[in-house]
Amino acid sequence: VTKKFIKGVTTTRFILVSDLGLLVKKNADQTSDVFVVSIKTGLPLAGVTVDILGRNGIAVQSAKTSPDGRVTFTSVEKNEHERKAVVYVARLGDDISFIPYARDDRMLNFSRFDIEGVNKVLAEDLDAFVFTERGIYRPGDEMHIAFVIKQRNWLGKLAGLPIETEVVDARDLKVQTKKVALPPSGFAEVTYKTAYESPTGEYSVNVYLVKNDKRSTLLGSTTVNVKEFLPDRMKIETRLSKTSPRGWVDPREMKASIALANLYGTPASDRKIKSRVELSPASFSFDQFKDYSFYDPQLDEKKDRQSETVDLGEQNTDADGKTELDLQLDRFADATYSMRFFAEAFEGEGGRSITGQASALVSSLPYVVGYKSDGDLKYINATTPRAVDLVAVDSKLNKIALENLTLNVIAQEYVSVVTKKDNGSYAYESVLKERVAKTEKLAISADGLRYQLPTEEPGDYVVELRDKDDRKVSRVRFSVVGRGIVKRALDKNAELQVKLSKPQYNTGEEIEISITAPYAGSGLITIERDKVYAQVWFKTDAVSSVQRIKVPDGFEGSGYINVALIRSLDSKEIFT
Repeated sequence: VTKKFIKGVTTTRFILVSDLGLLVKKNADQTSDVFVVSIKTGLPLAGVTVDILGRNGIAVQSAKTSPDGRVTFTSVEKNEHERKAVVYVARLGDDISFIPYARDDRMLNFSRFDIEGVNKVLAEDLDAFVFTERGIYRPGDEMHIAFVIKQRNWLGKLAGLPIETEVVDARDLKVQTKKVALPPSGFAEVTYKTAYESPTGEYSVNVYLVKNDKRSTLLGSTTVNVKEFLPDRMKIETRLSKTSPRGWVDPREMKASIALANLYGTPASDRKIKSRVELSPASFSFDQFKDYSFYDPQLDEKKDRQSETVDLGEQNTDADGKTELDLQLDRFADATYSMRFFAEAFEGEGGRSITGQASALVSSLPYVVGYKSDGDLKYINATTPRAVDLVAVDSKLNKIALENLTLNVIAQEYVSVVTKKDNGSYAYESVLKERVAKTEKLAISADGLRYQLPTEEPGDYVVELRDKDDRKVSRVRFSVVGRGIVKRALDKNAELQVKLSKPQYNTGEEIEISITAPYAGSGLITIERDKVYAQVWFKTDAVSSVQRIKVPDGFEGSGYINVALIRSLDSKEIFT
């Protein structure tokens, strides 16, 4: 291989050197908020001139930032041709900075965060919630159908809005169509009277928007059932061979028995029985220990457990109207399930049937260990005392003693590793690594055990209990927050960890936020939903800190805490 010089081949890269940091937040009504901060000092900048430039380079809107570094622009979405917005430009003296307007590669991706909600719906779109006073009717009954219609941003005045309702019967035929003018409240009601000869089955109720006297968008729908009610002519009784009204049972060699009788008490012999078992993944939860959380050693968090249905086929009752069958649950002994046994018995003539069922919590474990804390384990201020009460119970929920247990306090830390991506390039990723910080021997008596959690150092921890055979029998997670150094190697992929002191707050209350960052610096905390409701700037000289923001007056419902951080220029943490 020989090197060859190729004349005229060049490469360039645009680099902007500026002290003006820009963050743009677009609201649901298409307005936008621009925040300007000094990268050097970490403080918001007042008096910065911010322009939205059109394609012709002329400002379509211009404003100066307030003392908190914020400026709000009205919507420019309808601008066209030379006035179509292309860039935000900020100027302060000789300093200049810019950010493209609504360009995909400049947008932040929130898909990996807990941001459930309506997606890809315009703020002015309408939503309808349709419901009835009950979900089942007899032929001849009158259905009372109600619906509530609201604009997604709750701003529209919907009085007089033309709405069309439609009822479709079980044959997929339209049996009623009514037009309604929506009242100011957005709540309306219609009725539909079924006939005694109306077909049985599932009916649909649809609500449409009317435009130009024609049916337009489907806003919402619901379904109801119309059924005949006939008295049963048989009685069925189902029983399980193993029962534990309060605890759980071992699924191995488990059987079910069925007793079928006619309405007047005589045995219903030679009747066909269809049966099945439905298994749903379950956890250990008991009314007797309602404040305790129990650990399932057989649960693998990396595997997704699925519901299972076992078809047990058909059997016939004997001369006494009884039958017994094996539930075939041995292969499910390595997991915990909520088991429901269903039996359907058919009359001797015709297709009418009755059903019976029995249920139980099934697991092959001889005992489980539960814990109850004296406070929130997800948010513990450093050095604050916090304890957990441990208890062991058998399958009958009797408290038992456990000896020769090993308790490990495990620190959960993240390390950055270089991984090869699908496109062949290499990138840093944070990988969880668990380190045993403390080990001790202990025993749980029949009365239980109180254990004081170590809360001296900020970080994420796990208390793990193992029996004499080194089998994991309990696992308790807790997080300690506070200012300081946390061994969390997030420096290569710039992740933030944010925790709130509690899940709900009142209007006017102060929210306490624990922030773990890959480096020290300054940032912006906002309370958002369809727009920015509150903001506060903060500075921190440690990678772990606690910040606060006040819930604004009049704010109700769900909201999001958004944190953006800028690395301090003198931060000792390495970032490349």
